[in-house]
Amino acid sequence: MAAEEPAYLMIGTDVSAKYKGAFCEAKVKKVNRVVKCKVTFKNNLGSFMITDDQIKGNLKIGGEVDARHPEKGQFLEAIINKMQDYSQYTVVFDDGDETTLRRTSLCLKSGRHFAESPTLDQFPLTNPEHFGTPVIGTRQVQTFSFTLTTNAVNSVTVTMKVSDEETVPRKVRAIRGKDQNPDLGKVVCVDYGDRRKKENWYPGLIVPHPTQANMKLSKEEILVRSFKDGK
Repeated sequence: MAAEEPAYLMIGTDVSAKYKGAFCEAKVKKVNRVVKCKVTFKNNLGSFMITDDQIKGNLKIGGEVDARHPEKGQFLEAIINKMQDYSQYTVVFDDGDETTLRRTSLCLKSGRHFAESPTLDQFPLTNPEHFGTPVIGTRQVQTFSFTLTTNAVNSVTVTMKVSDEETVPRKVRAIRGKDQNPDLGKVVCVDYGDRRKKENWYPGLIVPHPTQANMKLSKEEILVRSFKDGK
């Protein structure tokens, strides 16, 4: 653990969490805290590895604290030489998925790598009022138009802009990069196959399969969310 890093992460901390081999943006939801520190007691009273609940003072490498001596049972002056975070962190990703990880699978948000990027919630599927809003990092934009009929007499034509790979959420790109579905984030037209209906299709978005879902998909199947009802 680097000297400038906190001994443990607080609930609500923005992190980059390991997801299927790649790091994706997430937020700490729950902490099962276990921090161990190696301290050296003053007056040649030895060095010991103790848990942070046996320490009074700020937890930082090189910091002077009062620590309970394992043999004497008293709080004595000591210096923290090393800290190890064995806590378990439950994190939630921007699409609602949750997982429990150790500190080694988490990174604090900082630097260019964590520059704000769009999420699935920013796609027209769940944020229709922003159909024409520019998205960060856009290089090329493709325009799609389709008509949604609300009843027998009313209809509305929607023009939607979908950008290239730069606007696909990091989590989607991470899954793509692990030899998963390369079509994630693409807009598609789904045909009902029922020729008796005038409108036998709907526009949709190919989305990742939730890790906690009971639904099983074959390699030939994909999960699509409808632009009409969000299902």
